[in-house]
Amino acid sequence: MEIKVYNLAGEVVGREEFDTSGLAPVNQKLLYYAVNAYRANQRQGTASTKTRGEVSGGGHKPWRQKGTGRARVGSNRSPLWRKGGITFGPRPRDYRVELPAKMRRRAQAEAIKAKIMAGSVGLLENLQLAEPKTKLVGAFLKKSGICGKILLFAPRDAADFRRAGRNIPGMKFADLRTADFYSILNADYLIAPHSDWGALQERLKA
Repeated sequence: MEIKVYNLAGEVVGREEFDTSGLAPVNQKLLYYAVNAYRANQRQGTASTKTRGEVSGGGHKPWRQKGTGRARVGSNRSPLWRKGGITFGPRPRDYRVELPAKMRRRAQAEAIKAKIMAGSVGLLENLQLAEPKTKLVGAFLKKSGICGKILLFAPRDAADFRRAGRNIPGMKFADLRTADFYSILNADYLIAPHSDWGALQERLKA
């Protein structure tokens, strides 16, 4: 498999060979568990309803037990009544799921592998813009034909490139060392600096 290397003008200036013959298939089961854990950890768990013991009202029997021809009622806060308590409603809870560190590292590697196998990874020759202008990054994307949700592995010292690209819809930035697997999976295309190609391959061995 070949990974294209682009310059800032959006032209293909080289290719990197990537041998996929020794790679195991993408571990879909691991990614399934990791995605479920990630999405569960995004839940706030603050949904709450009141039981019949918490709603206001009640405190006396609405009418006497017998002789009225009506059903027996002990409180007007019964779940059967309007403005009554809620039966088995949601209560505040913690949805957090902890994944072992090895699983998290492996999930990132599997996500990168999935993008490489899909041909959705490109390398950028350098991140040094002549000036931090959004139009320069937009011109690069238009010329290269890269579109959709893009995740670019840009180090913190590439401040100009980050500043220029943050206004482009669908474009996000992350550090290769700390990028979470969900952002990688959620992106349509990954872009990494050419100088990080070795580190990107090392990530697959995590």
